[in-house]
Amino acid sequence: MTWFLDILPTGEVVCLYTDLIPLHALGPLQVTRASTVEFDEAAQGWRVTLYDGTVLPDTFRARSEALAAEVTHLQAHWDDVTRIPKEVPDGHHAQSL
Repeated sequence: MTWFLDILPTGEVVCLYTDLIPLHALGPLQVTRASTVEFDEAAQGWRVTLYDGTVLPDTFRARSEALAAEVTHLQAHWDDVTRIPKEVPDGHHAQSL
């Protein structure tokens, strides 16, 4: 899987969080949740829910498959991801992207 960073004219770096890149080396982090992966008991599978409440249509048997689909979707919709507000809709600061 390819990971990429956008470096804005302000010097701010925008990317999907990954442990594969030592992001702390770039300076203090501000991390905003873009989506969640949770088990849906009724569907008996894992679902991806985006920050705006949109649920991806697929249900996944394995959590790892849901996580991969989450990253694929976010990368495919990168322009939308970079416009995610710094605070999630419920008013709480998110802890991971």
